[in-house]
Amino acid sequence: MFETLRHRRTRAEAVHDARRGERSQAYVDFLNSAHEAAHLLGRATPGCPHPIDADVSYWKLDSDVTRRLRVVEILGSDDVIDAARAVRQSLGQFREATRRPGVTYESPAYLESHAVFARHREALIVAARADLRDVA
Repeated sequence: MFETLRHRRTRAEAVHDARRGERSQAYVDFLNSAHEAAHLLGRATPGCPHPIDADVSYWKLDSDVTRRLRVVEILGSDDVIDAARAVRQSLGQFREATRRPGVTYESPAYLESHAVFARHREALIVAARADLRDVA
């Protein structure tokens, strides 16, 4: 009987660890995807020292960010979900800012919009760390 209880406890701990790992990976994947999309937007902004034409590539990344957000929405805590949605929204606002006439790489409007994205990204990191600490 004690063997059965020990086995159940060990199994429950293993499942818990696997779910925590899955949750952690979902957060990392989303953050990496959002970071890459923001980087691509920056490089597509007029005045960038290493410009690229990112219209087609950005949409692929944007869909990747959205797809990974859906995974976070399934696995994440409410705080992490809210923070991830704010990252996604600020990424869209950053995209709009980089497309405005007169906005160039490292112009005040560019830097302000990117700073909003960066703040939301940092808030997501804080929320994700707290969530993973609470789950542990």
